[in-house]
Amino acid sequence: LKSFIKSSRPISKMSIYLEPKQRETLFETHNDSALSVKNVFYNDKRIDTETIGPRGNTSKLYSKKPLSIQLSRKFKFQEFEASHILILSYPMDLGTYKAFNAFKLLNKLNLFPFKFELIELYANSLSKGIYLLFELNKDFFLSEKKSHFVIRQSLAKNEIVYKEPQIKHKQIQLIFSKIHLLLSSPMSP
Repeated sequence: LKSFIKSSRPISKMSIYLEPKQRETLFETHNDSALSVKNVFYNDKRIDTETIGPRGNTSKLYSKKPLSIQLSRKFKFQEFEASHILILSYPMDLGTYKAFNAFKLLNKLNLFPFKFELIELYANSLSKGIYLLFELNKDFFLSEKKSHFVIRQSLAKNEIVYKEPQIKHKQIQLIFSKIHLLLSSPMSP
């Protein structure tokens, strides 16, 4: 366990420079709007971004907002390369460290091999705390695991993500409805 914990790299720094109205929209309201923000840096290297927006239906109410960032092109982070990233937060920095170590252990056991790292997030030079930087999980499954599609359940809706154009929406809906029927039916003795 000691060698597992010691193998952690230093925490990277991500800086976002926002206009006052952008800062309010992103961090101080419960707005769903994605913003065009061009001044984003990772360890002092500029990241070409398209949009930054809140992530999650209920977590956007948290004091530490999780974010979704769409990049203009792939960027090489410390642990991975991605064109769409998630910055996940936990209410307390200790919770983030616990989640990081849990994800790291699951990764080492090859049970949850997503790519992620710890960052300290800054908005206009003020620390927002420790966050987890993740590759977008649908990208992981579509590229790394060679999945043909991803079905994602959320509180608000079922989201279906395609990789192969020959897969028809009705086929996926049929598969999803059968899975839902199996999961919601009472178990027989």
